[in-house]
Amino acid sequence: MKRIFCLLAIFFCTFLVFEVSAQGEYATPKAGEGISAFLERNKRPGKACYNEFMKLNEKRLRGKEELRLGVKYILPPLKKGTSAAFIQICRRQKGSGSGTVVREETG
Repeated sequence: MKRIFCLLAIFFCTFLVFEVSAQGEYATPKAGEGISAFLERNKRPGKACYNEFMKLNEKRLRGKEELRLGVKYILPPLKKGTSAAFIQICRRQKGSGSGTVVREETG
């Protein structure tokens, strides 16, 4: 009986750890906000972020390219340690300018 209890406790803790780590970041749009403005406000501009957002929220969007008030949408992930680089890639793909990114080095 003790063995079963210990195995169940270990299984539950393992499941809980994976469940917490798999949760994404959610946000709700403001009134009159489109997808691009919503993503820019949440620091995820650009076409790559837009496309990822569309994939993540297929069911919530119901085939439309418009946001609904009161609905929490999954945001594209920003990877740890590379968030600045990911934002730069999204901005580069946004289509503004020549596509070159000037980055200031510190230190």
